[in-house]
This record gives sequence, structure tokens and C-alpha cells, in this order.
Amino acid sequence: MVIVPIESVSKMLGHKNLRTTQHYAKILDRKVSDDMKVLRTKLMLKESNCTQKILASK
Repeated sequence: MVIVPIESVSKMLGHKNLRTTQHYAKILDRKVSDDMKVLRTKLMLKESNCTQKILASK
């Protein structure tokens, strides 16, 4: 993973104010967190279904 300072990212995106970049960074963090919750739920559901199939086949 490459770590780029937020100041550099801000300039690359053409933001005049660092707060703009920080705002979008917070939104992205929240989005990633929400997406991970959805993924975790789907994986738990899949695992539960697999367990039920194994138990049903015995």
C-alpha cells in the first residue's frame, strides 16, 4: 500500500482548501465502513446457509 500525504492528494485534486480534501476523506472512510458492514452481513449469511446445508445432509 502506498501512503500519500493528504496535502499532496489535495493539490493533485485541485482543492484550494485542505478542508475540502479532509471532508471527502471522511465521506470515503464512512463509505468503506458501511460497505464492510454489508459484506460482513453477507458473509455471515453465506456461512449460516452452508452450515444449515451440512446439518441437513447428515
